[in-house]
Amino acid sequence: VLIVTMWTAHHHARVVLWVLGFITNIVCSQHSEGEFPSDVECGGGELPCLSVGKQVILTSNSQLKLTCKGSQELEWDTPISENDTDALDIKEMKHEGERPHFISILMVNETIPEDTGLYTCQLKNKKQMKTSTYVYVHDLDLDEAILVNEPVVYVNVTEPLWIKCRTTLPNITVSLTTFMMEDVTGEFTWKDVTSDYEYDPQVGFKKQRSILDDSGIYSCSVFNSTDSVEVHVIDPTAPTPAPPEPFEHVLAGSTLAIFENKSDNVILALLIVTLIICIILGIFSCYFFNAYRKEKSRINGKNAEDTELNNVAVNQGYDACADD
Repeated sequence: VLIVTMWTAHHHARVVLWVLGFITNIVCSQHSEGEFPSDVECGGGELPCLSVGKQVILTSNSQLKLTCKGSQELEWDTPISENDTDALDIKEMKHEGERPHFISILMVNETIPEDTGLYTCQLKNKKQMKTSTYVYVHDLDLDEAILVNEPVVYVNVTEPLWIKCRTTLPNITVSLTTFMMEDVTGEFTWKDVTSDYEYDPQVGFKKQRSILDDSGIYSCSVFNSTDSVEVHVIDPTAPTPAPPEPFEHVLAGSTLAIFENKSDNVILALLIVTLIICIILGIFSCYFFNAYRKEKSRINGKNAEDTELNNVAVNQGYDACADD
């Protein structure tokens, strides 16, 4: 009964989130299809205008279309890589007349959750003149509800700590847990620290002042979507070990090598000793080999002389027998 109850509650929560995201998507789509805002609504002549509001919510595999108007040439800053030309399509137009202006249309035909992020239209020559909208692209199954920008975070102690677990919907609750040791049992376990942080769905969790104990592994979770972040809090005032002294070895008036630690010096010494031993062994080998060759030649010469004398003696014996 307990298992059935938990499954039913989990299933109902997912259905509610799906319905909420679907309704929000319809409302934002209707807003984005409205008339293009006038120069007055954009805040003046130089500030670019977008055809949508401050945020847009889409489902994956849908089309994203953003139109920007400005008094000068325009460019986009998006979470999509500029090299991904298959996913991103940008068209530029210039309108002449009494009030000439430029139009830039950004289109993504098949969105994915990773397209979630801030889309900014800005003047090419005045990048501070810009207008932005935040686009959420969520999967209906919420399998990719969490997006992590930085899986490893380094921060100095006392500075604000950001754990950048963004969501693909603005209205879902994210829990933050960390793997830490319990004070009583001394065992490592996951602890919920969501209440210790502020949360912004467009950026992630923020702690105003970090401490050294904040270092560790953190997990951001929304239902069956979970991702981890590794945090390192550094104390810049802590003393750092002094670098090893450089080593310079000089032989026969020329620099042989420069090493930065003692282990390299030991290796160099072993190589030099090995080289000297090989040279000595080579000299002795050559000496003994030459001596061996000379002795062998002497022995072979003596054997040949003895053989010749024996042959002469035998021949003389044959000659004496023949005379008899």
